Amino acid sequence: MNRTRAAVCVVGAALALTGCFRYSFTGSRPLPGVETIQIDQFVNLAPLVNPNVANDLSEQVRNTFLRQSNLKLVTREGDVVVTGQIVRYEVTPRNITAGEVAALNEFRITVKVKYENTLFPDLGWTQEFTQFETFAQEQDFTAAENALLPTLLERVSLDIFNKILGDW
Repeated sequence: MNRTRAAVCVVGAALALTGCFRYSFTGSRPLPGVETIQIDQFVNLAPLVNPNVANDLSEQVRNTFLRQSNLKLVTREGDVVVTGQIVRYEVTPRNITAGEVAALNEFRITVKVKYENTLFPDLGWTQEFTQFETFAQEQDFTAAENALLPTLLERVSLDIFNKILGDW
């Protein structure tokens, strides 16, 4: 009995030391053989344009993958390739009052993402990700945008990250 336990411990330790077991504290486990990710610059196609939002989103997505996965970021020929377009970037009135005045405005961003896996082509997909926040009607949009945009970009980035690594 003791010999069996010792043998199991030795085999388990050997497997763990050789890397047969891969564990990530963030829960992200790439498919076998997938080591690199290419995240191209996002493009802003929305009618309302903030000149910095495409670059800010691209950097946010890259940073999310660098922080929360063990994939190496490359600029070309990645095992997986992520491209995207900002297709909606808008403010719309919400909670219309009896006097037909909006009590709140909704700031919304929608990003269309294409995911390609060069090692497992059948796993590719295209999907839109949307996040929004509301702000008081009296608040200036520029101030609301400055306050809310970092949160929206972080949420969209996490949605993209979770969709990509959640499918694995």
